[in-house]
Amino acid sequence: MGMYGRLRQVTPADLSGYLKDPDAFYQGFTRIKQSASDRVAAAIGKDAAKAYGDIRATVHASASFKKMQEIYLQAGELLGKGQLTLEEFNQRIASAQQQFQREMDAVIEPAMQALRQNPALRASIEAAKNSSVAEFPADLTEIDLQKSWHCLNYILTGTASLEDPAAEQSPILGGRPIPDRKDTMGYGPVRYFSAEEVAATLQQLSTFPWARRIAAYDPGTAESLDVYVPDHGADELQYYSQLLMRLFEDAARKGNAVLSWVD
Repeated sequence: MGMYGRLRQVTPADLSGYLKDPDAFYQGFTRIKQSASDRVAAAIGKDAAKAYGDIRATVHASASFKKMQEIYLQAGELLGKGQLTLEEFNQRIASAQQQFQREMDAVIEPAMQALRQNPALRASIEAAKNSSVAEFPADLTEIDLQKSWHCLNYILTGTASLEDPAAEQSPILGGRPIPDRKDTMGYGPVRYFSAEEVAATLQQLSTFPWARRIAAYDPGTAESLDVYVPDHGADELQYYSQLLMRLFEDAARKGNAVLSWVD
């Protein structure tokens, strides 16, 4: 599935409770709700799995597959009786596999063509493309930056390193950790920005030259620096950068704190 950047608003009172009892916080911690793009990806997976399953069933039901199985069994019996040498056995199996592959190519290629033209699969893929740059959600209580989080952090800080001091000032990877003594989280503890820090972070985001930095972003350079999933288009990066800023705007207006984590 990969690593996703998530953020959630919480009240200062709730945050205070989390910090007083981190173990209880992590015990009751719920991941972010599945996003629309997550659901689209899952739908694509289901559509593809069904289509490939149909192809597999076609192959297994074919006369060629049954013939190859018979050759395997017969050769195995003859080998066991000493009527075939191991070399002769291997030659028969190799010949049967080659014949099966030739016959199956004629079956599989049309099936793959049908899969590529599958209306449900094509619609799901198209929806996934369109969902990457969508309308901003009405509810900004929690957001999902998908796999753009490291790209955005790199654009903001100028470094791909998660250990660089600049990352500590990032609204994505910065903040202070809620101690995760039992290692509940796979990619580091949940971090938080207090209500006061949210206001300062909003100032950082709102004055950052997003358009210029995104236009200058080079996926090739990012990949050479080991940025996680560096291949993001300008429209997608612009969308998620604005989504991030809108969350902090909403949190600042409500006087809320913000949690940030990767999972």
